[in-house]
Amino acid sequence: MSLINKIDIYILKKIIPTYVINLIVITIILMLDKLFELAELIISKGVPFIMIVNLILYILPSLLALTIPMAVALSFLMVFSSLSANNEITAFYNSGIHPMKLFRYPFIFALLITIFLFYFNSFILPKSNYNAKQIYTEIHTKKPSAQIVENQFIDKIDGYRIFIEKMDYHKGELKNIIIYDYKNRHNIKTITANSGRLDIYKDKGTMSFKLFNGSIYRYNKKDKNKLIKMNFSKQSINIQYEKPTSITASKGDREYTNREIKSHLNKFKKNLKKVTKKEITLQEKIDNKDLNAREKKVLKNNYEKLKRNLTHITKKINELLVEYHKKYALAVSTIVFAFIAFPLGIITRKRKKGYSYVISIFLFLIYWISLIGGETLADRGILSPFYSMWLANIFLSFIAIYLNIIIIKGHFYTAFSFVHKFIKGIKKYVKNIKNR
Repeated sequence: MSLINKIDIYILKKIIPTYVINLIVITIILMLDKLFELAELIISKGVPFIMIVNLILYILPSLLALTIPMAVALSFLMVFSSLSANNEITAFYNSGIHPMKLFRYPFIFALLITIFLFYFNSFILPKSNYNAKQIYTEIHTKKPSAQIVENQFIDKIDGYRIFIEKMDYHKGELKNIIIYDYKNRHNIKTITANSGRLDIYKDKGTMSFKLFNGSIYRYNKKDKNKLIKMNFSKQSINIQYEKPTSITASKGDREYTNREIKSHLNKFKKNLKKVTKKEITLQEKIDNKDLNAREKKVLKNNYEKLKRNLTHITKKINELLVEYHKKYALAVSTIVFAFIAFPLGIITRKRKKGYSYVISIFLFLIYWISLIGGETLADRGILSPFYSMWLANIFLSFIAIYLNIIIIKGHFYTAFSFVHKFIKGIKKYVKNIKNR
C-alpha cells in the first residue's frame, strides 16, 4: 500500500468516529426541546408512553435531515484543524503530498452521505413526517385533554372554541372556563363558568364538560343588538371529539414524497392553464362595449373570484416547488459544507473544539437563515422556488471555491493571518480595560 493510501485511510479513521459522535451530540441537543414538550404530554396529560416513543422515532428523521450535513462540517473542521495544529499537514506537504490530495477520501465520504440524503429526504423523511402527524392526530382525538393548553384558546374541536385558565390534567378539574359554541350559526352561544370538570368517554368518543356557577349568553333571534343572559349553578356540555370512522391525518407539503409532489404539481399546472384561459376570456368579455352596467358588474365579480383562485393555485405550486427543491438542496449542502470545512480546518490550525463548534454553528446559521428567508420569499412569489432554496448553496459554494484556491496555491499557513491579528488585538484591548 502506497504512503498516500495509508494517509487517506488514517484520515478517514479519524473522520468517521468523529462524525458519528458529533451527529449523536447535535441530534440530542436539537431533540431536547422536543423531549420537554413530549415529557409534558406523558406527565401532565397522561398520553401513553409507547405513543410518545413512536412519536420520537418519527420526529427523529426531520432532525437528521439537518444534523447530518451539520455533523459533516463540524467533523471535517475538527479533524483537519487538529492535523494542522499537530503539524501533520506540514509533514505531509514536506513529503511531497499536497493537502488537496488528503481530501479524496473525505470527499467520497461526503458524496456517499449526499447520495443517501437524496433518498432519505425524498422518501423516508416525508413518510416519517406523515406518521408523526398521524400520531399527533390520534393524541388530539383519543386524548382530547392533551390538546387543552392553559390560558390559550383551543380551536381544534369542530364547532367549539375553548379557553381554560387552569386545569388539573389528572383529576380533570377546571377553573375559569369560556366556551364558544358556534356549531349552529343561527344560535351561537358563549358559556362561561367559574369552575368545572372534564370527563372523557372513550367508548362513545365524547368529552363532557360539567360546569358550575356560570352563565350562557346568546343573541336575541328577533333583535341581534340584544343579548340574552341565563345564569346556571350546574350545566353539562357534551362534545363529540372522535368520529366512528378511522382517524386519518391529511397530508401537507412536508408529508409528500417527491413523486407525490410531482403528481400534485401536474394537477395544479393543468388547473392553472384552464383558469388562465378563463381569465383571458373573461377579460375580453369585460372589454366588450356592448355590455350594460349590470352585466359588466357580474363579469367583474367573476373575474375577481377567478383572480383569487389563480393566486391560490400559484401559491400552492410555489409551496410544492419549494418543498421539492429543499429536499435536494439540503442533501447537496453536505458536499458544500465539506468543501468549506476542509480548507477552514487547515487555516484555523486550532486544537480547541470550541473553534470548530463556533464556525460550524455560524456556517449553519447562515445556511438556515437563507433557507427560511428564501422559503418565505418563494411562498409570496417574490423569488422563484429554485433560487430561494439553492441560493444558500450557491453563496457558500463561492466561499468554498475561494478557500480551496488558497489551499491549492499553498498559502494555507498565512491565510487569514489578519483575522488572528485582529482577534489578538481585541484580546489585548479587553485586558487593558480590565487592568484599569
